[in-house]
Parts: sequence; C-alpha cells; structure tokens
Amino acid sequence: EANIKYNDYNVTFFPYKFDINGSGASNSAILPGVGINHQLIDTTNSFFVYMADINNTDDENMSYHLDGSIAALGENNVTLNNFVDKCYATNLTITIQTTNRDLNDTEGNHVNFIAKFHDLNKTTAQPIASLDINRTDIAPNTVQFSFDTNESHFYKTSNGSIDTYLNLNYQKNVSRTVNPKTVTFLSYGVDCKTGVNCFFNADLITNKTPKMQKDLNTTIPIQFYYGRAHAGKQRYVVPDDAPYKANIYYEIYCFGAGCDANTSIKPVNTNLLHVDDIRWYQNTLHSPSNDGNATAVFEQDGINKVIPTYPFPPLWNSTKPATVQLTYDGSLGYPYTTTMEVNASGWLIYNEDDANATTNSFQVEYNKAGSKWSGEHETNATTDTNGSIKTNRRTMW
Repeated sequence: EANIKYNDYNVTFFPYKFDINGSGASNSAILPGVGINHQLIDTTNSFFVYMADINNTDDENMSYHLDGSIAALGENNVTLNNFVDKCYATNLTITIQTTNRDLNDTEGNHVNFIAKFHDLNKTTAQPIASLDINRTDIAPNTVQFSFDTNESHFYKTSNGSIDTYLNLNYQKNVSRTVNPKTVTFLSYGVDCKTGVNCFFNADLITNKTPKMQKDLNTTIPIQFYYGRAHAGKQRYVVPDDAPYKANIYYEIYCFGAGCDANTSIKPVNTNLLHVDDIRWYQNTLHSPSNDGNATAVFEQDGINKVIPTYPFPPLWNSTKPATVQLTYDGSLGYPYTTTMEVNASGWLIYNEDDANATTNSFQVEYNKAGSKWSGEHETNATTDTNGSIKTNRRTMW
C-alpha cells in the first residue's frame, strides 16, 4: 500500500535472571568441592586443599572447586536459547567473595592466589581451551575476586547455558614453605559486565538486573596446607632388619608465628605426630584418592643398587603410612649410603634448595651385622664406629 509507513524498532533482549542454583531444566547448581575428585563440601566434615601450582595442568585438580552451570533464564525459569554468541549474549563478571586471603611465605614473599575458569563442551565435558580464563590475584589479596567472561562463552549449541569449572588455589613454590591459611568462601556472583547494558523494568522495579548471588556454605572454613610426601633417613643392619622397609608420610608445614598461636589450623590429632622435623606434621586426614600420593621410589642417578619392591602405595589410614621395601644388592660392599628419590603428586614435592625439583629425596644406610670395620667409606658414608649391632631407625631432631 502506498500510504503504509514502516518503522524499524531496536529490540533489546534481557534475561530475567542468571541461574547458578540449578533452577532451570538440565542446569546444575554451582557447588563447592575440593581435591582431585572434586569432593563436595558438606557441614559434617573438615576440608583442606594442598597449595599447588595450578598453572601446571597436571596439578590443577588440587584446588578448591566451584563447578556447575551458568544459565540465562526467563521469569518462568526456562533457559533462553537465544542468549548465545552473536545474538543476545553479553559479557559477564563473576565475583567470588571470601574472607581475607592475604598470605606470605616464611621468607616474607607474597603468595599469589590463582583462578582458572573453564567453559566445558557439553558433548565431551572437556574444557574449551580458547575460552579458558586464567587470573592471578597479586598483592594484596582482597576479599573480592572478580574476572570477566565474554559473550563467546555462550556458543550457539549451548542454548543459553554454559557448564563451567572454576579452580582456585594458592600458588606453590616447592622451595618456599608457607604456614597454613584458613579461608572461608562466602559467595559466588554473576552479573553483566556493564550493568547498564542489562537494565530492564520488571516486577515494578526500575533498572532491574539479572544478577544472581549464591551463598557458599559460609560456616565452613577451608584450610590451605603446604604439603610434602616425606621419608626420614633410614638405617638398616643387614640381614637383621630384613625386610628393609621405609615409610612415606604425607605431611604439612606448620611452624612459628601463624601456626603455634593458632592450633585450630593444624590437622586433627597432629600435635605430636612429627617424623623427623618439628616444623612438619603428619596429615592424618590425607586420602591418596583425593589428595594425591607417592607413586614410585628409585635410587638417585640411576645407580640401581637398591631395588624398591611394593605394595606401594597401600591403602592409607591414620596409623599406617605408605610403605616401600628397599633391598640393597650388596655389590658395593658395606657400609653403603645412598639417596633415594620419591615421585609424588606435584603439590607434595618439597626441596628447600631447588625450586625446580620434581621429586623428594631421603637417605638410606646399610651396615653389615657384626661389622668391626670403622672409619669413613669412600662414598662418604659414616661407618659403625663401635662395631655394635644397629637397629633400623630414623634420624630424629
């Protein structure tokens, strides 16, 4: 019709709310968890995380986790499948509220707090590398921790909902010890990065936004521990001490200011459980399946005169550490002293002299029963100075 006038109108679409509570069909609530298996946090247990360098992909699962869906919903709790990239999706800001996270190591260096956010492919449940977000919270660590996503996280096949992992931890340096730190995670919030871009009028409210905030079990503190897998020096009399067993303990560092003044940050029943160093406590709450373990023992420099035999690691409980049997073939005579290396999860490595260490180490010494020879062996092993029988023992402080 010649007299009909056509007008173009700009239509802007807003979600009614962002869902992080699993309200929409097929969406999962953001839930906190810890450790390798993302063990869900509840109100009946104590929870801890070993400090780890989660910039290393192999160590990232040792974290405090916040996993679940972020979905754009309408007022009727239906997921909006037009909230996708190159349509109505927008950039988001995710904000984590915590108690004070500021932390220094025992040399006074600031310890960074790291977040790694993954958007998961809904088909394979694998992270989409191009959408990963890495954020390091440098000094000082404040109570609010925020980072931004972009609209491309809501790729078209996601239909308005994204499945996410958020991993959080203090960055570990394997040569710098850190006293335990208690952090309570308070809330997880989602909002449009630019608030005015999401203002709309609804429910008799002007400039309403779809932001959502979720409580994160604010009564449950999380302990962050600096850990190691450790064996003390072993001394054996051959053949009296056969089989020649060494115990591998899972320990945490806790010493001086920030530790003794606050015994509540120590693991349960650890006040007297030292192996050979008063700065380190056995972690009786350690579970290898969720907290990592020692995986192999071998002689340093490939000498292969001491042969490890297993079972190793055995099932863990509070009174039985992991055990390995170390048999010396005797080919280099007696006494014989050497260094053994322990392969372990990255967050259980500690070497005060080598920031690039990938194993832990301990010494073993073999003496022949009834030996009368005294002096210093050519390998610098101190020999039996009185010719008396020795028993297998660890060097204690």
